[in-house]
Amino acid sequence: MEALELPQSFVRSFTRARQPENVTDKGMFYGFYTRLFYYLFKIDSPFSFEMYDVAADGVRTFVVEHNGRPVMVVQIQVPGNLNDDGRRREADERMRQCFFSLHPRLGATLHVSGISIFGSRLAFYDYVVADQTRVTRPSGTTSAASVVIDGVPPVEWWHVDLLEAGGFARLRHEALVVVQMCN
Repeated sequence: MEALELPQSFVRSFTRARQPENVTDKGMFYGFYTRLFYYLFKIDSPFSFEMYDVAADGVRTFVVEHNGRPVMVVQIQVPGNLNDDGRRREADERMRQCFFSLHPRLGATLHVSGISIFGSRLAFYDYVVADQTRVTRPSGTTSAASVVIDGVPPVEWWHVDLLEAGGFARLRHEALVVVQMCN
């Protein structure tokens, strides 16, 4: 995890995927993110990037596991869905449901990171296992603009863009936190 910026091979791939003709292509981003997460967690490490669920609407949920134990949830959908209130609500509900359904497999894990992705836009979650109420919290969403209204998470939750300054550094930091937790 040495690189501070997204390697150019990924930039080219993501830039191509973000072209207007690909904005609703349900398969465009999955391969790129699979490559990216294996880059972040090293293919020869005890981490794996496993398919967890494929919804009828094309949303894919992956789980990063360390020695078979879930440590991160990654949910990917097309960028065109970000501006749809219903799709953001579904994304948030799916993320929370995934955390809750994984709970019996978590064992001594302190927390599970989560990333909800619309194209190259990322929202970060943290599921605190020891929390009696099992609350998931989107991280970095403290402004008034980040308030949920009528169950709809605002677009501002997905404030990190992988292709903008600091976007890859934020994702890399999240992966490093997970690696450190597992060591």
